[in-house]
Amino acid sequence: MLPRIGEYDKWAIEWGYRWTAPHITSEQEIAFLNQKTIEKLKDKRFLFGTETDSDDPREQSEDLGDDAVKSSNYGIKNLQRIIVKLPEWTKETNKDYTNLSEMYSQLRSQFGRYMGHVSKNIGGIYTTPKMSDERGTIVEFVPRTKQKEAMQFLQDQLFKTPKWMIDNNIPDYTNDNKLTVISSLQSGTLNRLLSNSTLNKLFRFEAEDPLKAYTATEMLTDLRKGIWSELVTKQPIDIYRRNLQKVYVEALTRMVSADGGGSLVISLGGGSITSSLSSRTSDAVSIAKAQLRTLASEVRTALPLYQDANSRAHLQDVLERMDQALKPK
Repeated sequence: MLPRIGEYDKWAIEWGYRWTAPHITSEQEIAFLNQKTIEKLKDKRFLFGTETDSDDPREQSEDLGDDAVKSSNYGIKNLQRIIVKLPEWTKETNKDYTNLSEMYSQLRSQFGRYMGHVSKNIGGIYTTPKMSDERGTIVEFVPRTKQKEAMQFLQDQLFKTPKWMIDNNIPDYTNDNKLTVISSLQSGTLNRLLSNSTLNKLFRFEAEDPLKAYTATEMLTDLRKGIWSELVTKQPIDIYRRNLQKVYVEALTRMVSADGGGSLVISLGGGSITSSLSSRTSDAVSIAKAQLRTLASEVRTALPLYQDANSRAHLQDVLERMDQALKPK
């Protein structure tokens, strides 16, 4: 994708610099431009965002197209082709592996951007600036189906260990810790999904349109089932998944802990207000406790069926952590 003058650029130039005849009054010019703008907005290629909206998934740097899942899947395919060639492409005679280290870091950063582009859809709020004489609402929630699609993408591409990122000999030359490489990518997205900001937007969606909402309970259930899928298949839990599962449990236990209070930030689509209502009086703590209870029950059921020492030690550990969080002494 090469930088070039695009459709919106041409329209912005026309709006700002189009010549008008001397006999056209400023009022007539405004009316003409308003009508032209309304016509252009029928084509979503001409939509303009604030560029600072932390809630609108349509407004993201380096995001291509109108379907983050589709474009990110394509992007990951490209990264998978690139990574196997990095040692060859970065090699220079009589040079060390600095180039390889830098490019490997950039590749991981690009993968992280794809995760961010998709995860912003979960709890996302579309905000389309309009004048009072334009049709349609300004604020809309990202459809439930699109949010669930985003969750499935994250399960497939991120939470299911992206082994292609580390199944190579690059870390042998760059001294990158494979566990850290995977954990840093997974933890950032997981903490974003379990943040008060995301949960509060899901609560707002449920309050305003309960029949169509992707609720916080549904989101956390989808998240739990994917991250803990080994409990159903009874497959051994490898070290990467054990780390991820511990991050999940720690995030939920922090949510229910005694010091997990604070102000409740309510998104207003492009802005926010801070309520005096404590986050501990929202549904966040209740739902987190429910998820921990369900998970603890599932772990207790699965634990006797596990034979490998590492999986058993891991499950016993997280079970004790959850019990302590739910019944603190």
